[in-house]
Amino acid sequence: MNFNPALNTIAYVLIILSIAFIIIQYSQSNVTIDSVDAIKDKMKGIYDYMPKSKTEFKWFIVLSISAGVCGEIIFRFFLFEFLVINTNIIVAFVLTNKVFGITHIGSGKQTIVLLY
Repeated sequence: MNFNPALNTIAYVLIILSIAFIIIQYSQSNVTIDSVDAIKDKMKGIYDYMPKSKTEFKWFIVLSISAGVCGEIIFRFFLFEFLVINTNIIVAFVLTNKVFGITHIGSGKQTIVLLY
C-alpha cells in the first residue's frame, strides 16, 4: 500500500482552492471588538455546549474531527459502497446523500441544502 501519494495537477488545484477558500472566509469574518457582543447574543443558544477550559477545548477538537471522519467513513465508504454493489451508482448517490442530509437535519435548512 502506498501511503505517499503522488501529487498531480488536480491535487495542486485542490490545495490552491482550499487555501483560497480559507483566505476568503477569514477576510469576510467581520469580527471586531465592537461586534463581539452581537456575536455572543447570537450564540446564547449554544453557549452551554462550547468548551470552557483548555482540557474541554482539546476534547472538543478531537470529538469534532472524529465525528467528521467517522461520518465520512460510514456514508462515503460503507453505505455508498454497499448501495453500489446492491443497486447502481445513481441510486447509491441519491440515497447516500438523502440519508446524510436527514442525519444532519438539526443543523437547519441552509446547512442541509449545502450538504448536497
